[in-house]
Amino acid sequence: MGKLKKIDKFKTRLVFFVAEIIARVMAHEDPPFRPVVKENACKSELQSLMTQCWDDDPDRRPHFNKILDRLRKVMGR
Repeated sequence: MGKLKKIDKFKTRLVFFVAEIIARVMAHEDPPFRPVVKENACKSELQSLMTQCWDDDPDRRPHFNKILDRLRKVMGR
C-alpha cells in the first residue's frame, strides 16, 4: 500500500505541474517553464542537479550517466 500512495502523490504532482504549464501558456507567457523548487525542499545537491538538468542550453545539461552517479552519491549508494 505504501508504494501506491507514493505513486499517487507523484501522479497528482505531475497533473498539477501540467495544469500549471497549460495556465501559463494560456496567459501568453513564454517558455521554457521550470518548476519552482522551494528552498530546503530537498538536499542542495539535488536542487543543483535539477537546475543543471533544466539548463536552456542542452549541451550544458549533464549526461545521463553523470546524473545517475550524482544521484547515487547523494543517496549514499
